[in-house]
Amino acid sequence: MNWMPGKNQRSLVQAKVKRTWDASIKLTLC
Repeated sequence: MNWMPGKNQRSLVQAKVKRTWDASIKLTLC
């Protein structure tokens, strides 16, 4: 998967952002 590091990095960042959003949404709802 090293032939496209940019795409891999972007997907990793998206996953991290999604986790952060999920956590913040849960905190807001509680």
